[in-house]
Amino acid sequence: GDAEVADGVVERPLFLDDEARLFGVLSRSVLPPVQRRVMLILNAGANPHVGFGRLHVLLARRLAAAGWMAVRVDLGGLGESLPHPGIPEQTVYPPTAAGDVAAAARHARERLGAERVEAMGVCAGAYHAFKAAVAGAPLDAVTVVNPLVFFWKPGTSLALPPYRAAQAVAGYGQAVRSAEKWRKLLRGEVAVREIVAVLSRHAVTRAREQLREGARLVRWPLREDLAQELAQVAARGVAVRFLFSVGDPGEALLRRGAGRTLARLGRRGAVSVRQLPECDHSFSRAWMREALWAHLASVGG
Repeated sequence: GDAEVADGVVERPLFLDDEARLFGVLSRSVLPPVQRRVMLILNAGANPHVGFGRLHVLLARRLAAAGWMAVRVDLGGLGESLPHPGIPEQTVYPPTAAGDVAAAARHARERLGAERVEAMGVCAGAYHAFKAAVAGAPLDAVTVVNPLVFFWKPGTSLALPPYRAAQAVAGYGQAVRSAEKWRKLLRGEVAVREIVAVLSRHAVTRAREQLREGARLVRWPLREDLAQELAQVAARGVAVRFLFSVGDPGEALLRRGAGRTLARLGRRGAVSVRQLPECDHSFSRAWMREALWAHLASVGG
């Protein structure tokens, strides 16, 4: 049954599929809803449905007080949800996640009576929200907060994943303006070989993206094309809202991977990109969580 957890807000656990594998916690107002809107909040990394520092609890209860129904979802193999066959527990980027999001969205429409369903997540949850929209999950909008990857494959190198390379290149750009960094370089205190390796990989990536941009202009089909995925999602009428802590490396990956398509969809209002100044990746401080909530409240109404 429902348990009151805050003034005018109640919660209850529920299963989001017929097999009772997919677990979630529903937060809602005790007042009848003016609009039947559901927000699905997806796992951040391997964290269960409470989120980084109970971030998901805060957001869900605030959304409930604002008239939403919010469901903190545990994707398969995370938190209280059972893993899918053949996939170990605590797998952060399972290939089954998009299907889990679609199942949760269908449950929201069929069992909770939702007229509008959105999904959001931070870090890996952001990736899964976006990829569920790409896969055609019955969503009206996705809020994608600080994703670190847009194409994940098992076996992706953790030594220098794309977001680490983006961070490193940004750091080198700041370092060239520092006299102290130049002194360290001259004293041999800087790992030059590592810098050369990162910059070489970055140069190859930039050249590849330039070629991909040219291919888009002549409508040459591409694999793993972020621009095409964004266009597909927008064509289905699903709004995509990207939100980045300033300096978070995912924004550079987005702009580089989506190219001119990002600006074109932005002008149409199909995609937005916003920044939160001075916040870290996981919103570790209370005021950072409040800043994130203020942004979500201003968008969601």
